[in-house]
Amino acid sequence: MPVVLSPIYLNPSLALWATQVIPTIFRQAKSLDDITRLLEDLRNHSLKARLPGGVVSAADTQNRSRPDYDQLQQATLRQTDYLLPNSLLEIHALMRTLRSCDLPFTVVPYACDPLTFLDPDPTPFVRKFGLRDFVLQVGRIEGSKNQLLTAFALRDAGLPLVLVGGNLQKYYLEWCRQYGPKDLRIIPHLAPGELRAAYAAARVHVLPSWMETCGMVTMEAALGNCNVVVSSAGYEVEYYRELAYYCDPADTGSIRAAVRRAYDNYPRDAARRLALKQRILTEYTWQKAAELTFQAYRQVLARG
Repeated sequence: MPVVLSPIYLNPSLALWATQVIPTIFRQAKSLDDITRLLEDLRNHSLKARLPGGVVSAADTQNRSRPDYDQLQQATLRQTDYLLPNSLLEIHALMRTLRSCDLPFTVVPYACDPLTFLDPDPTPFVRKFGLRDFVLQVGRIEGSKNQLLTAFALRDAGLPLVLVGGNLQKYYLEWCRQYGPKDLRIIPHLAPGELRAAYAAARVHVLPSWMETCGMVTMEAALGNCNVVVSSAGYEVEYYRELAYYCDPADTGSIRAAVRRAYDNYPRDAARRLALKQRILTEYTWQKAAELTFQAYRQVLARG
């Protein structure tokens, strides 16, 4: 029986390094000056983390969660007949890192639901929470999503920040509270109807993630009329191209500058936001993803 695989692949090296060294910064620093100095080393990719067993994690090493990580993925690919990556950048990373260059593929982009998130009404969120024109980040509050550096970057920027998402890393959540803006608002969960209203009430959505193929919440926020700030660490540039603001997730100055530009430029970015909505409605719906997947299945079956 032929096997078709959606790999959702990213080389984990940089994300593992970041999620190992950032907690070290906030655990060991004795002052705000210490944190600021160590974050400068993070920006320069010069920080290292010493792990159990004497392993050293650095930004330029092949960091893996287990020794046979790549071998297991290569074994999976040997049993696969066809790939459905989310982007050309993804298939390039997979082929470069896992040295698998002979599999046919069809790019099936990630997508979102326009019926739920296109042009929502902000009123329910504003009425319930009393918030409007804020900076929003939606996603699990954890190291890989990088809310802590978002909060630290905006701690004295004068911009209201709202984080929406569950949390299993309590220490990480407390650092967001301790080092973020004094008026930081954290909302553990919103149902889809409330979430769409939150996008409509916000002005900017930011996702400086360490491991993101494109960020479905970024698409949802764009449909909700937000300016969007995304990470340079994943594959977002293939999706959003010139219609998003970009930041380096290792650099709090870069995060702050990108969010500030997106926030201040909001009134004159109406055409930009409309163009991104149209791109999503044309290229990045689940209907489009289903059609491409179906066509790929037919190709596989036709090959026998």
